[in-house]
Amino acid sequence: MKPFQEQSQVPLIKAEKTILPSVFIGTSPFFGAGQFKEKAYLYREKFLNYPEKMAEIFIEAVKLGVPAVQLIPFPTIVEAIEMARKETNVKIAIVGSLLPNNIKESLETLESLDPQAILIHGAITDKRNPYLLKKWINKIKETGITPGLVSHEPAKTLPWLDKNYEELKYGLIMLPINISGYLTEKDTPKVLQWIEKTKKTVIAMKTLVESKTTIKEALKHAIMQKNVKAIAVGITSKNEAKETLTTLKTLLKEK
Repeated sequence: MKPFQEQSQVPLIKAEKTILPSVFIGTSPFFGAGQFKEKAYLYREKFLNYPEKMAEIFIEAVKLGVPAVQLIPFPTIVEAIEMARKETNVKIAIVGSLLPNNIKESLETLESLDPQAILIHGAITDKRNPYLLKKWINKIKETGITPGLVSHEPAKTLPWLDKNYEELKYGLIMLPINISGYLTEKDTPKVLQWIEKTKKTVIAMKTLVESKTTIKEALKHAIMQKNVKAIAVGITSKNEAKETLTTLKTLLKEK
């Protein structure tokens, strides 16, 4: 199986000692995440029980030079990744997220896929419990995989993380960055200021949520932020993959 680096048409980045692509296919549409509102149920019905449909999108992304997935490890999505790896003969890069209601099992599942990094879900990070976070960061480190965090409440969690950094020791974080201010609202300037100053590797997520601009403008807003090194974006069709990933490749050349 070929390494993802040989197939990637987007810049590669470094998070601690780990090499990552700068673009990932997000999987939140496949299980109908809440940010999709009225479309959430439709996406879940269309994808979650049909791994072959999700695999088609992963395969299309590989063909477009984006062999990377930000994986929420529901069983059928894991099956889709395995199908796509087999079909493309490319070891698609994975940054996984632990399922908050099934942390131990999802860690074991992700470890079996040989991912580049494993992130602690925002539902866990945003409890701001140093004991809990330290426990799971260390559990991830024990596997030899790079650990990271996700936050859905960055205005509250980022300052707290700064105060607890010496105890937690993380180097990778995924944050909502979007024009609409979804999940940051009035605190958006503070969050962007933190991103501008941080030495962490930042992955942007939820970049298209509630956007009233063009896809290009929404993606540019996120990817051009200082210290945003990568982006995860949900895709629901081959045509959408072509438009979104082609746009991102162009923007990354300009960065």
